[in-house]
Amino acid sequence: MFEKISCIILAAGKGTRMKSDLPKVLAPLKNKPLIYYVLNSISVNQFNFNKVVLVVGYKSADVKNYVSELNRGLNVEFALQNEQLGTGHAVMQAENLFVKDDLTEDILILYGDVPLLSNNTIKCLLEKHKSNNATLTILTAIFDNPFNYGRIIRSDAENMHGQIMSIVEERDANEYQKLITEINSGIYVVKKDFLFNALKQIKPANDQNELYLTDIVNIASNQNHKIASFVLNNDIEVQGVNTVEQLKELEQYVDS
Repeated sequence: MFEKISCIILAAGKGTRMKSDLPKVLAPLKNKPLIYYVLNSISVNQFNFNKVVLVVGYKSADVKNYVSELNRGLNVEFALQNEQLGTGHAVMQAENLFVKDDLTEDILILYGDVPLLSNNTIKCLLEKHKSNNATLTILTAIFDNPFNYGRIIRSDAENMHGQIMSIVEERDANEYQKLITEINSGIYVVKKDFLFNALKQIKPANDQNELYLTDIVNIASNQNHKIASFVLNNDIEVQGVNTVEQLKELEQYVDS
C-alpha cells in the first residue's frame, strides 16, 4: 500500500491523426477505449491514491461521461484544458485541485493514450521513488529503435545507474546522443510541491507556445534535486497511440 500519492492522467487530446471524431482516449482498442486500460491499471487496492485527476479537453463531456459510468472505484475528478498547449500546460490545469490537499505528497503522471502500462510496472516505479526518497522518478525504457523519442542523458553514458542529467529531444540531439537507446516515457512520479513550482518556470518550446512536462527534469537536475529512474526492458508498455496504425499494432498485445 502506498500513502500520500495521487495520480494525474492526461486525456485532453483530439487525436487528429486517428481519422475519427472521437477524443483520442475513447478510441477503441479491442472494443474497449484506451482510457479503460489506463484506469484499470491503477484501480487495484494496493495504490490507494488519495486523488485521481483526469485532465480533459476535446469533447470533454464524452470523456467525463464514459469515465463516470465506468466507475473503477477511483472517485475520479476532472480538470479542463481548454487549449492544447503541451503536456506541461495540461498538468498545470490540475493544480487548483491540489492547492488545499495536504494528504498528497507525490503525484504519478500517466497518459490516457498509453494503454499497456502494467500494474506491476507502476508499482515498481512508485517503490523506486519512495525507496530513493527522490524528488522526481522517471520511467525510462530501452528501445531498439529510439527514433523520435527523447533520450536520457546520464552523467556516465555507459552506466545505466549514472545520474540523470537531462532529456534531449530527437530534434535537438547530436549524432552521439541519437545512439542512446534509453528513452523518456514521459511517465513520472514527482513531489507535488516541486512539480507545480517547476511548471511555473518552464518556457514555451515553440511558436505554438506549448509547455512541455519534460522540462521539469532539466529543472530538477539544475537545482540538484534527487532524480531516480526505473528502467523497462519491455518497450511495448510505454508505447502511446497517435495513429490508426499504432492502434492496430497494439491489438496483438491485448487479450480478447
